[in-house]
Amino acid sequence: MLKNKKYILLIEDNPGDARLVAEALKPSPRYNLKTVECIADAVRELENSNWNAILLDLSLPDSEGLEAIKLLRGKKLGLAVVVLTGTDQTEVAVNALKEGADDFLSKNRMNPEVLERSLRYAIKKKQSEVERDLFFSVSLDLICVAGFDGYFKRINPACIDILGYTPEEMYARPMIEFLHPDDLESTVGEISRQAKGIPALSFENRYRCKNGSYKDLSWKSVPVGDKMYATARDITEQKMMKNQLLHADRMAAVGTLAAGVAHEINNPLCYSLTNLSLILEDLEKVDPDDLLPDKLNSIRKKVVQALDGIVRVKDVVNGLKIFSRNDEEKKGPVNLEYILNSAINMAMHEIQPRAKLIKKFSATPLVTGNEGRLGQVFLNLLINAAQAIPEGNAENESITLRMGTDSEGRALIELEDTGVGMSEATKARIFDPFFTTKPVGLGTGLGLSICHGIVTSFGGTIAVDSKLGKGASFKITLPKSIEAPREEHEDEIFEVQNKRRLKILVVDDEILLAETIVAMIGNKHDAEMNCNSRKALDLILKHPKYDLIFCDLMMPGLTGMDIYEKLKKDGRGLETRLIFMTGGAFTPKAVEFLQKNENIRLEKPFNVKTFRSILDNFKESVSASSDKAKS
Repeated sequence: MLKNKKYILLIEDNPGDARLVAEALKPSPRYNLKTVECIADAVRELENSNWNAILLDLSLPDSEGLEAIKLLRGKKLGLAVVVLTGTDQTEVAVNALKEGADDFLSKNRMNPEVLERSLRYAIKKKQSEVERDLFFSVSLDLICVAGFDGYFKRINPACIDILGYTPEEMYARPMIEFLHPDDLESTVGEISRQAKGIPALSFENRYRCKNGSYKDLSWKSVPVGDKMYATARDITEQKMMKNQLLHADRMAAVGTLAAGVAHEINNPLCYSLTNLSLILEDLEKVDPDDLLPDKLNSIRKKVVQALDGIVRVKDVVNGLKIFSRNDEEKKGPVNLEYILNSAINMAMHEIQPRAKLIKKFSATPLVTGNEGRLGQVFLNLLINAAQAIPEGNAENESITLRMGTDSEGRALIELEDTGVGMSEATKARIFDPFFTTKPVGLGTGLGLSICHGIVTSFGGTIAVDSKLGKGASFKITLPKSIEAPREEHEDEIFEVQNKRRLKILVVDDEILLAETIVAMIGNKHDAEMNCNSRKALDLILKHPKYDLIFCDLMMPGLTGMDIYEKLKKDGRGLETRLIFMTGGAFTPKAVEFLQKNENIRLEKPFNVKTFRSILDNFKESVSASSDKAKS
């Protein structure tokens, strides 16, 4: 077959009509026409030769009328079909087009110009459809057509490959049934905006796969009539890599401060241990009948100093826990003062040889964010400010940290240093990825770029003002949180008048800690301990007498999580009596468990006031439940 020629197969059993078509096409040399008299012959031709279009008479001896259109189109991809009929009935034309015909011609009105225009239109239309369908089929991104009735109308193979459902499963269920529950409200809102004609140029949500996992999808969608035409890119791995990068950058910052952190811990540990040892020596030497006031005051002073040291260690450890969390997606109301103070504790050893730190904090609203990620921002800024000031002149240099509220009610944080400053060229690129002015080995150029991404992801702004030799000033604003505040970090006191005694079990593999907890409970309640988690579980199941169980989360043998699941499976509600004690969730399983579990938890190290507050509060709830049952 010649290139550029269009090969037309005419299916016509009437010789007169066949001659009419041949005469109409004769003036145009670009068409090559062949005639067959039945569908069976046409099928054989389609299987053996490459045809561009069919001219189809609906009245054939072996044809079922419009059914012939489907049959013929199924034999060859990209085949244009023009229906020929001896009538001018509009209904026949409409039905033919619905069945897949590309055009319709009445034999009564046929002439060379009309026939050639119809063939040209049908062939071009079919070529466009083939190209569109090829893009639709080979795309690695999800492509779909969805109606405003909430159902998919068409999906491409990528939807099936990525999500794992069959086309029938996706067409049969409303789109919202595939969504992550937390994304339902935002997705419905986006669909509502599209119903008003507003396209979605950048929108993210999570779709549940058939295996139960979720895929992060980034959508672009355009509404046309009663449908939405959308593409989505699977960004699951991209988001995981981004979160890993954020976490790695945060760990790099903590690593930079490792020596300082060790110093901050070792100093208070040193004097705490020393004081406790001296107290023990004093108590061994003292005659109980000869406890003079001076001796008592000396012992008391050492105890106070030891407690102060332990509190300092606790603050450093809490700071490390904030910066080591890998919960990048978790958002909620956060207390900026707490995060700023944690960042200061972490960075102080870097700051002290270079400058005085000046804090000017005033009332600031809670903001919606993530403690670890915002802590990463402030820690990076503090380290950068310190490293911009040469060592040796700390008395005359300063880093000023201000916190307050701007005129629009947003949280405002300003960090100003008296360091070397930066040029206009440097300032223009300061938030660019991989841009750094530090020597090789001291900076990746990602810190401020990541800070910019974190702040803007929470709806905030970050800006810099600096002149060479005049220091630098960073200003951050964050919108006020509209969510109810979560539990604050400071301890709470619960005043309880009820004197009911509780039966308490302490389960912890650390014998000294378990003994200490029993001692804190004192003689107000009936407390016992068990340092073997398997034996403790057997005890609870055989004698479910305990009102309250303080249980360590991470233990050898059975963990606190295992005990919870086994008590839950038992079905008597014993798992609700657990209060978990944890020094940190460092495994993916533990992190996921704590995110989903609603039991009270105690973060180690905890003090007597915190422990007794939780104990009294639990006692109050037990008493209230008991009174309700009696009434």
